[in-house]
Amino acid sequence: LLWLFSFLVRREADSPTSLFFAVGSMLLFNPYMIADAGLWLSFAATLGLVTASGPLADRLTRLFSSRRPEGRTAGRLSGKLVRLAASALSAAVCAQLFVLPIQMIVFGELSLIALPANLLVGWSAQGAFFGGALAAAASCFGLPAGQVCAFPAVLLARYQLRIVPAMASLPYATVSAGSFYTGAAVVFGYLLL
Repeated sequence: LLWLFSFLVRREADSPTSLFFAVGSMLLFNPYMIADAGLWLSFAATLGLVTASGPLADRLTRLFSSRRPEGRTAGRLSGKLVRLAASALSAAVCAQLFVLPIQMIVFGELSLIALPANLLVGWSAQGAFFGGALAAAASCFGLPAGQVCAFPAVLLARYQLRIVPAMASLPYATVSAGSFYTGAAVVFGYLLL
């Protein structure tokens, strides 16, 4: 809404300002949300996406685009695939990096499988959401139409319901964040980045 308003008054909108405005508006209506870990995690993940994901995706695209196959059509297709993969990887990495300190403080654990799990499940979550919305819209024309449209979304949701518990049951999926070594490794990783 803030972006649309800025367009109407001919001002430039930026994502960080919109994000802070949205959080500020929510806290204005319910100041107790400041204690909600879900708000902090959502805010941190979104902040990571809007501030760091784009530049990281650009760097990854440049890094891998020099290895494209020859030919005009093959080059365009491979360029799009590289950009898609770079965008997905950068979104997962940036969101995870920004929520990591909050997860460690709130839950006292560090997830070692969060990044691969997000890469395995993130795309299917979007597909299930949009498939569900399409099925809801199609059901206005009759229940069978909604059921047919819901089939892909159901498959994607079932995929998620199998992958997530399987990943969580892996040995060393999480480690205690209370350990000095875990904290030192995280601080060293952030300094290295």
